[in-house]
Amino acid sequence: MCFVKEMSLNFPSWKRDPRSMLQQTLDRAKKTLGLQFLVGFELEFHLTQVDGDRAIKQTNQFYSAAVLRDGTVCKLLEECIRSLLDAGIAATHFQTEGGQGMFEIPTGPLRQLKLLIPSCIVKRLYRQSF
Repeated sequence: MCFVKEMSLNFPSWKRDPRSMLQQTLDRAKKTLGLQFLVGFELEFHLTQVDGDRAIKQTNQFYSAAVLRDGTVCKLLEECIRSLLDAGIAATHFQTEGGQGMFEIPTGPLRQLKLLIPSCIVKRLYRQSF
């Protein structure tokens, strides 16, 4: 999200925040075109193991399931998905990304405004969990 500052005295600033503007666009698309949208969210994150002040590499395998050979990493990924599910956020799967310890968990499709709330709380969930 971003910050929007309204400078006009003739228009209330709170009507120009990104969430309100998104809702107006969705309402207009539904009214004029009969369209409704569902969107998924990709949560990308980086896991590291720390031994004192030194980060330890987890795997040399990119874009593969080889990372699951490490039981610790598998448990952490399962905890990530469990925390999403417990928060009422559908997680469709997880996969590795293109770097050491990088992962992605896509969510199931949601209406946009409902999607904004999970995207904001996911960071809090993971910070509290790990």
